[in-house]
Amino acid sequence: MGAELAARQLRAAAHRMAIVDSLLTGRTPQECADPVTGRSYRRRIGRMLGSGQQLPSDRFEIERQGPRVPALVPLSATDDQFFIGQAAGDEVAAHSAVDAVAELRLERNRTTVG
Repeated sequence: MGAELAARQLRAAAHRMAIVDSLLTGRTPQECADPVTGRSYRRRIGRMLGSGQQLPSDRFEIERQGPRVPALVPLSATDDQFFIGQAAGDEVAAHSAVDAVAELRLERNRTTVG
């Protein structure tokens, strides 16, 4: 779970760095990979320039603090990975369980309608 959280943080940081780099090279937010985040960083850069600061050279001049890591690890991705690993280890049992649940639902619908 820790590795998943670290990978998410690194992907998010690389994404933000690419957006800031593209803005600092003269692109508009609409030309960025994520226009919403591009507009947000463009406003931040504008506030810096409006307060008399120089144009930042990279994202670290815009955000001087490190990323905030949540206290709880998001379990949704690891739960999916665990289920896939279990299903791959015993695919027949996993398919049988899904079929059994589907059969129970069909039987319940038949008794409710009938």
